Amino acid sequence: MHLDNQIPLIKRPIIPKILKDKINVVANCKLQEQEIHLFNMSLQCVANHLVNDNINLETYFSLNIIFTEMGVFSFHENNECNNGSQFYSAIYRMGKLRKINNNVFTMFVYIEELTHYFWRIYDETIVKYKVVEILNDVVPNLSIEDLKGCGLNGID
Repeated sequence: MHLDNQIPLIKRPIIPKILKDKINVVANCKLQEQEIHLFNMSLQCVANHLVNDNINLETYFSLNIIFTEMGVFSFHENNECNNGSQFYSAIYRMGKLRKINNNVFTMFVYIEELTHYFWRIYDETIVKYKVVEILNDVVPNLSIEDLKGCGLNGID
């Protein structure tokens, strides 16, 4: 599978060793250096907690990280031998995140989608508490309350 209108990233994300074969990063919008830096920090936090929580990634398929401007993207099959395809994805709407313009919230969003997948937490409320735990590595004393004004959904 190939992302249509894919553009090269000015700076490739640094994938922690534990996640090397477990994520694939593509984009159809330009990313700012700061956005990649925040993604790198988020990946490292997630990697640390995967190790601490003894999450065995052996049976996980690769997660496709897709950076888009507003959530719009399409793929085409580029292998003529394939009759069908399946893929797991986390999609980031960078235009929306840029409007919010909050580094901690951006990291929260990055980590939330990774947490859904790697911890297999599907409940929107429960996952947010796990994300706060993970983010406390770089933002000590962060709470859900601190992010409510940014448009956090799934929390009453």
